[in-house]
Amino acid sequence: MEEGHPDEALVAARAAAAAPGIKTDSEDSADANALAARALLAMGKGSEAAALLNTTLNLLPTIQNQPVRLKSEIAVAQVEAVTDSAAAGRRLGIVVGRANKAGLPGIEMEARLAEAEIMLQKGEQPQGLKAFAAIEKDAKAHSYMLIARKASAHQR
Repeated sequence: MEEGHPDEALVAARAAAAAPGIKTDSEDSADANALAARALLAMGKGSEAAALLNTTLNLLPTIQNQPVRLKSEIAVAQVEAVTDSAAAGRRLGIVVGRANKAGLPGIEMEARLAEAEIMLQKGEQPQGLKAFAAIEKDAKAHSYMLIARKASAHQR
């Protein structure tokens, strides 16, 4: 996914979700579905992503692994942003706070990236670019170079 091949990420995520021993109501399944939904969004298939995440949305209250839960929340918000950017923004704000409190800076920055992307989608160019610049700076300071590159790419 990070290399610009959402089709390959989708195949891998679906294979992971269908792997032997993976229950459809498990954290592993939710994690794989979140990746598959992000891939579908990148491919312009928002309705398929939304349908896939309906299952994950129902699982969220039962997910005990906080990083998996927060990454799933980010994926839900990214799909939600297509129809309700305000709700997506609220969801991402909660994720940022929880990730910060839990000491998960990578997930916090991923949520901030998603927030900034939503700003751009809503036409809030100056705020979005300012957010990307801040994320890039923070990511570099914490050696999260992939996140820094993503933030930098949005500023061009």
